[in-house]
Amino acid sequence: MLSRAYWIDPVLTILIGIYVLREGYKIIGESTHILMQHVPKGINLREIQEQIEGIDGVKDIHHAHLWAVTERDIHFEAHINVSRDMPVSETCVLVKQVEDALKKNFGITHVTVQIEFNSCKGVNLIKV
Repeated sequence: MLSRAYWIDPVLTILIGIYVLREGYKIIGESTHILMQHVPKGINLREIQEQIEGIDGVKDIHHAHLWAVTERDIHFEAHINVSRDMPVSETCVLVKQVEDALKKNFGITHVTVQIEFNSCKGVNLIKV
């Protein structure tokens, strides 16, 4: 027995077309966001600043940059001004703490920091 609902095929075609256009628009938007190296959605630089400055030995951070290379590959770089002069071995521990905190709390996969002591005086902190 054949159905006489000939309208189903064009309606389904239109609905599938609308779905493909909507999803394509989302993908283009996300790709443009990544290519323009915007701050990834859902990550706040002020929260990152508070997280890092809450680590023992960190005085402040500045010259911070955050961008996404892909949806899952997020990069962060910054200058970290430490509260006291310390040996390189201690800075390695500090950098590891920063990397772990950023990965755990923000999903940041690649961290590059420059450790400083009493350097870059007068530089403004992160402005959001």
